[in-house]
Amino acid sequence: MFHILPATHTDLPAVHQLIEQLEECSIPFEEFAPVYLRNCAMQDIYYFVGEENGIIVGFVSLHIQYLLHHFAPVAEVQEICISDVCRGKGYGKMLLDHVTQLARERDCDLIELCTNKKRTDAHRFYDREGWKQSHFKYTFPFRKEYL
Repeated sequence: MFHILPATHTDLPAVHQLIEQLEECSIPFEEFAPVYLRNCAMQDIYYFVGEENGIIVGFVSLHIQYLLHHFAPVAEVQEICISDVCRGKGYGKMLLDHVTQLARERDCDLIELCTNKKRTDAHRFYDREGWKQSHFKYTFPFRKEYL
């Protein structure tokens, strides 16, 4: 059975593994942990884990922002990932639906997300779920490893 729960500090190791899987690289735990813990405590940042039979197999984060060019808050999915072994079971849709409902309850103007160009499977998923590609995102990296 799949359950969605608010993420807590005890979920840190599992979330770290999922984010490494999403990014397809090693992320230093000692750098990851303080950011995760700080964000868990912040208002307008929501972290959720998806559990299957008590094991964390998914994660989603939602950040609520107040932007000058919108008349209401804007929600953004910053990360969403499902363990490789659990993809195709509908868990990503459940997590996405969960944060979409939260954004509606928070009276957000819209919900958006950014995804890496290389994640073509994710693009098909978002298209299938009715999301529209409406923006371009540019980055200016400060760390060489992000080039």
